[in-house]
Amino acid sequence: MENMDINNCEVEENEKVLGIKDWLKINIIMMIPIVNIVMWIVWLVSDKTNKNLKNFLIASLIIFVAFLALYLIFVFVILGLVYSTHL
Repeated sequence: MENMDINNCEVEENEKVLGIKDWLKINIIMMIPIVNIVMWIVWLVSDKTNKNLKNFLIASLIIFVAFLALYLIFVFVILGLVYSTHL
């Protein structure tokens, strides 16, 4: 194995670690209605998006879909129980 100099390793722009300021900016953007959905789509589609951010958005999307599915199941079960007692 050849000796690797850590200082000579170049990291692509979209692979750099995001700092605290970056995450604060992202969280503030995610709090603004409608803008958050637009930015979510832009960041997911863009090739220049940081890989850490893209993985975070994919994980957030999975959690959102899971909770939406649980919510819909819960609502349909409750509505089914309510309407079945009125028949």
